[in-house]
Amino acid sequence: MNRDIQTAVRRGILGNTAGQLSLLCRHIVQYEPDHLIAMLLAAMGGTWWTRDDAITAAARHLGFRRTGKKIQDAFRSAIRTALRRGLLERDGSQYIRRSRPR
Repeated sequence: MNRDIQTAVRRGILGNTAGQLSLLCRHIVQYEPDHLIAMLLAAMGGTWWTRDDAITAAARHLGFRRTGKKIQDAFRSAIRTALRRGLLERDGSQYIRRSRPR
């Protein structure tokens, strides 16, 4: 269980202040866009994903069990931003993956 707690702290799910654990965000809209992009990239690895599958993987990575409209909207926005920043590349309109270092 200790490893699970450390993982949650590292992913920005829990905060650890002087040994006191607390939930950092209850809702997806409370996360900063850059944090959502980082979690999306971490969940994806280097393989091609459909956008929907990448959203589901990123939501699970953050501990969400379901991917409702707000979660989908937040991660779709994160995907668009990551594509503009060159952090993701796309193949057609549906497939995305992390950009390879150049």
